[in-house]
Amino acid sequence: MNKNIDVLLINPYDENALKNELGFITPPTNLMYLASSLEKESYSVNILDDDLLQMGYTKVSELAEKLNPKLVGVTATTSTIKSALKYLELIKRILPNSLTVIGGPHTTFMPFETLNNSENLDVLVMGEGEETIVDLANHSTGSSNDLEDVRGIVYRDLRNGNLKTTQKRPLIKDLDLLPFPARHLVPFDLYGASKEQTGGIITSRGCVYNCNYCSSSLIMGKKFCSRSPDNVVDEIEELIDKYQIYDIGFMDDTFMLNKRRVNDIAHEIRARNLDLSFVASSRVDSEDQNLLQNLKNSGLNNKN
Repeated sequence: MNKNIDVLLINPYDENALKNELGFITPPTNLMYLASSLEKESYSVNILDDDLLQMGYTKVSELAEKLNPKLVGVTATTSTIKSALKYLELIKRILPNSLTVIGGPHTTFMPFETLNNSENLDVLVMGEGEETIVDLANHSTGSSNDLEDVRGIVYRDLRNGNLKTTQKRPLIKDLDLLPFPARHLVPFDLYGASKEQTGGIITSRGCVYNCNYCSSSLIMGKKFCSRSPDNVVDEIEELIDKYQIYDIGFMDDTFMLNKRRVNDIAHEIRARNLDLSFVASSRVDSEDQNLLQNLKNSGLNNKN
């Protein structure tokens, strides 16, 4: 890792996850999206996946001290919220002038509880983070400490310690404008014996359904946004050509919601003569025989 970076993004160790025991650890796609958006604006970024490396709080904080980032961001689910805040606690002690930021599904639903549980946390990002993290980086590298013009956050006012909520940030309408995830910032070869665990692609966001076990519709407001077939297959080509990854996992909540789009993706895969295997999620009522056959002809793997 290079020294003196602008932004350090941390994927916390999940102490309670069975996936770690089974070896189901995959690269943090969410952080790679944030990193690519930052790099697009010429910020230097490092991703530290401690769920993979398991360096521990002390070593991570020591590394952060060497890198001396102006912004430290951590993602958190419900199972990792305690460890996520622990990283920020130690790093803030060493780098008191760094801007500490957290985001993820857990914090989006519990912003004030999260901030109140850690005096070392400065900012909490609500919902999508690509545009917000760039705005926060602009502030952390500039002379202004006033965050009230950054949409989509809850933050701690340094003047009085009060928590403030800014204007809601609109959802990103055109996902094709987002750069592909910064996969070059994670150590692919360390994610298991097979590269099939690293080939995750997100081709859409949100869901129009309201399943009580899923947070997607609550975060995205039951809205569905998708990337174009050409853009999706461009990313598949990058995985194949640059990273030699031929096993793809479409990580969408409901990949097959728009049948026309999915059929077009399948046709484009075949039009480019791409040899790959992929898996995807779907509701039963979003499928039909012709769609499944088209996907199978393009590489859909029907194994469990």
